[in-house]
Amino acid sequence: MLAMTKKIKVIFYAYSVNALDHLAPYAVLCSKKNIPCTFIYGEDFFTNKVIAKKNIVKIFDDYNIQTYKSEIFKFGKKRFVQFLFCRIWLLINRLVETKYFPDGIKTFFKIKKISNKFLSIIDSNLIGKNLALKLLDDTSTTLIFVDHWEKGRKVLNSFLTEMQRKAKIIGTGHGPVHFTSKDTSTIKTHSSLPYEDVFLASNIWQANENIAHKKIITGNLRYSNYWSSILNKYIKKNKSNNFKNKRVLVLASPKHHTGDWNRMMRLMEKLVSKNNIDLKIVPHVRGMSSMKPPKILRDAWDEKTTLVDAVENTDLVLFWRSSGIFEAVLKDKEILFLSFVAQKNINFVWLENAPRDIIINEEIELFKAIDNYSKNSHKNNDCFKKVIWPEGDPWNNVSNFLDKFLND
Repeated sequence: MLAMTKKIKVIFYAYSVNALDHLAPYAVLCSKKNIPCTFIYGEDFFTNKVIAKKNIVKIFDDYNIQTYKSEIFKFGKKRFVQFLFCRIWLLINRLVETKYFPDGIKTFFKIKKISNKFLSIIDSNLIGKNLALKLLDDTSTTLIFVDHWEKGRKVLNSFLTEMQRKAKIIGTGHGPVHFTSKDTSTIKTHSSLPYEDVFLASNIWQANENIAHKKIITGNLRYSNYWSSILNKYIKKNKSNNFKNKRVLVLASPKHHTGDWNRMMRLMEKLVSKNNIDLKIVPHVRGMSSMKPPKILRDAWDEKTTLVDAVENTDLVLFWRSSGIFEAVLKDKEILFLSFVAQKNINFVWLENAPRDIIINEEIELFKAIDNYSKNSHKNNDCFKKVIWPEGDPWNNVSNFLDKFLND
């Protein structure tokens, strides 16, 4: 247990579900050290683009982690405008989440877009500044955890700008970096970008991408065994183990992250028509949130099941880019990389050491691999493990960092 020599509080800012998934384990780790934690659901949540996953909400409740969502509008300047937005947001949020309001009607009336219209009226920079002023105090040392500090997210940027030099800002990155660009002209210049005080990197490739003065390679906390054991307590497992068909999970990536989109879609249609396959497609939570699948794929298309639940209740996992593949590594699942639909302008850092049988170069190879799959077959996922655990156990690494950082 951390023996603190000063009063500490920790604030987490997640702009979307992606960031929520990556930051949640850091919040639980801090809570277990008896550090007061506040978690802010940011832009994508208060515009109803996404909603918080039930398992994470329950975990936060169980670990006494305070959360903010619509509450961030109830203070500061232009109070009436923000209060009005809050009332409208609460109404829309209830309509979005209710089971008694058909999805077709929600889509027809573009309910989720209404929040964005109202948000454009409000000064986003003022919202972030007001939020920072509300949460800052002179009696505590404040830590701010984010995945990435990006200027384009106005509320997040103004929040962190106000917090800079008044709190310590810690970045965790967005997912473990598992590929690099072949085109050096696409590499971003960092001269005008803001940066965190400390960056906790999953691996050397992620550390090289960040411009923070202090960078520490800890491994990826989201894909640590300890966090996985916590998530397992909240998983909905299939009661029966007698599955006649082979359960195939596709971790889909959006069109701009796919090398051959049309070929990929044709492949999905072939898979769903196979009599020996139960197919589930989990679309990218942000990049594919507004996509409507073709009719033939609607029953397989699953936007509601969490990544953890989906991976737990499958046999084989297919992907061509998604970092969600590391959840399958944790659960020792059969993994197949669809190289023939993947982007050709990136280098996967694990590919050189990957076993040949997980690299699928054409459709016929994939169907053969699925036919030959056996639950008792040996699974060699070591090439992926080096990406998320380069320095041993991430949970211990981040815990040791916090102990040292807070007592210095």
